[in-house]
Amino acid sequence: MGVLLSILIILNLRNGMALSNMSGHMQTGVIGVLLILSVLIPNLATGVQATLNRRKAAQTAAIHHVSS
Repeated sequence: MGVLLSILIILNLRNGMALSNMSGHMQTGVIGVLLILSVLIPNLATGVQATLNRRKAAQTAAIHHVSS
């Protein structure tokens, strides 16, 4: 389902860019940047979430160590 939604979004973007008289090269560049960002953003978010979880676990362990 996600693939079909992605295709529809890309097709709509291309249609809109074509209607605004953007060149084909520019359209390809914009779609390429969006595809790269669609892969990078979730990976970066996962990394940030893992770092925050590690920090929280370290703080919790330090608090339990001090109170013992």
